[in-house]
Amino acid sequence: MVLVFLLGGCGTGSMNLPEVSLPGKKAPGPPPAPGRSAAEPLSPPDLTPMPSAGQVASAVPVGRSDPFLPLGANTGTAQQQAPMVLPEGFIFQGVLLAGGVPQALVQFGGESGAVRPGDRGGPANPLLPPGWTVAAIDVAKGRLTLTQDGQRLVVDL
Repeated sequence: MVLVFLLGGCGTGSMNLPEVSLPGKKAPGPPPAPGRSAAEPLSPPDLTPMPSAGQVASAVPVGRSDPFLPLGANTGTAQQQAPMVLPEGFIFQGVLLAGGVPQALVQFGGESGAVRPGDRGGPANPLLPPGWTVAAIDVAKGRLTLTQDGQRLVVDL
């Protein structure tokens, strides 16, 4: 038993314990920085204050202006655009993959044929209405994505 007390008393000697201040006595502060006197106060660094939780929450928009529009169709701009609809006489008939290039079979204004991603409607391409562009064709899902004036319209078979 004496051996246990003797072994417990052996050690390195110094332990880093926090200083405790007693009531009525002021705890000593950190040592002054080199080249400064203890009486000279430290000036705080120029830091940008963090925003409050309310400022962060109010800066992040929540929700969409019209939850029924396709994703990406309306970003909540001040001037609301009407949802896109297929023009009168435009018919999406099918999809095919020819030589690794997806194509959509369409009919418009008495013309019928295949369009590819990147095709734009106009006088040179009567298969699409003027100003309309084929953004994507998903052959596996039978889906044609068209754009006009920054709006997207997804048409399924």
